[in-house]
Amino acid sequence: MHTSDGIPIKSNGHDIPTDLYRDLTDHTGHIGDPEALRAALQSDGYLYLRSALDADHVLAAREEVFKRLVEVGEVDEPAIDGISTGVSKREDVVDNQASYWKSVCEGSALRGVTHSGRMLEIAESLHGEPVSPFDFLWLRAMPPGKA
Repeated sequence: MHTSDGIPIKSNGHDIPTDLYRDLTDHTGHIGDPEALRAALQSDGYLYLRSALDADHVLAAREEVFKRLVEVGEVDEPAIDGISTGVSKREDVVDNQASYWKSVCEGSALRGVTHSGRMLEIAESLHGEPVSPFDFLWLRAMPPGKA
């Protein structure tokens, strides 16, 4: 499998076999139909919901997180582009790694997307009852080919 620009898709430096990939099924048409969402989740193991979240809110969260990664040299400016530098100065710049990641994960724009609004509406519709997101978010910043 290759990206649209012909670069092989890798994990930990190893090519991913093409037979492990398939196109995602778009479940957007099932928003508003909890039974159909549950059936799709059961069948496919995921829900792919195009434009389900407010794009401006998602972009604000993206920029918020990537600005923090710019601070430690892991992402180039402009932060919104999210271009990995392939290096990290985090060990040199951050005293407490756990506190750093906790602060990144608690950004107000990120929390606005993950812990309120449309995300919760969809989750509550899917489950048929109120939901509570995890307090801690597990963000994983990895340079290309290292995931």
